[in-house]
Amino acid sequence: MHTCPQTKTLKPVGRTQIKSKYSKREITTYRTERGTCAACPMGEKCTTNTKLGRAITRDGYEEYRERMREKINTAEGRAIYGKRKCLVEPVFGQMKTRNGFSQFLLRGLEKVRLEWKIVATAHNLLKMTAAIMRKERVLPALG
Repeated sequence: MHTCPQTKTLKPVGRTQIKSKYSKREITTYRTERGTCAACPMGEKCTTNTKLGRAITRDGYEEYRERMREKINTAEGRAIYGKRKCLVEPVFGQMKTRNGFSQFLLRGLEKVRLEWKIVATAHNLLKMTAAIMRKERVLPALG
């Protein structure tokens, strides 16, 4: 194994480079010749299939992925991107199924915005009520 000077990633020793076209993107595959990984002392750490050898595939966007990995590996990057972990799609699904909100009833952008604020407020109130109910079941009523 060695580090590629261009991509700064580990690549197989004795590699062959195969270029192929796939979905309008050029993909470069680096693959070792058969038996190279079996003879390599690092073979077991590098690949699970020492007979066929390791294959690494890179496309035109790999440079951007590397830059993003570098950002995320910093403390500041983890703090910033850690805030993005939540998904918002379940909220819309809950509004549609649980609250029966499948379409807007009013016309015009101003009225639709008002209707959306009402639906979002109702959803948040339901979530708050559910949280209070869960807490009351665990803790005795104060008073």
